[in-house]
Amino acid sequence: MRTTWLPPPAVTFLCAWAMWGLAGAPAWSDLLIGPQNWGWSQRVGVMVWCVALSLMVLALSAMLAMRTTPNPMAPEQATALVQTGLFSVSRNPIYVADAMVLMGWAAWLANGLALLVLPVFVGYITIMQIRAEEQALSAVFGDDYHAYCQRVRRWV
Repeated sequence: MRTTWLPPPAVTFLCAWAMWGLAGAPAWSDLLIGPQNWGWSQRVGVMVWCVALSLMVLALSAMLAMRTTPNPMAPEQATALVQTGLFSVSRNPIYVADAMVLMGWAAWLANGLALLVLPVFVGYITIMQIRAEEQALSAVFGDDYHAYCQRVRRWV
């Protein structure tokens, strides 16, 4: 079974860093201005981050309620196949939330060029992380997992 070597939060961070560089690496003082000085893009960015954080908390809560591992580096340790809540809409709601974090960051940076990193993130996570998870979950849950994959899309 193929395993991943870079945790998804690290991939998200590296993509955010690349977005910052594409946006011309604005000074940290420019990024940390108070809310009274925020423009529309910073407000949109914060709203998207709030939605993303909510998705992450809901997905993690569903996994913990089923007493299964949320560790993306050890999907073979899953003890339950979560199919309810957000997992009935997306097989990977936490990765959807990670992508939303990057969308919010691009909005915050107010630089469309930063959005070029988003498809790189989606492609990398799909090929290097999600496919390994799918292989592990298929081995653990078999036909139940295959039926779930037929009903629910990988992303949204």
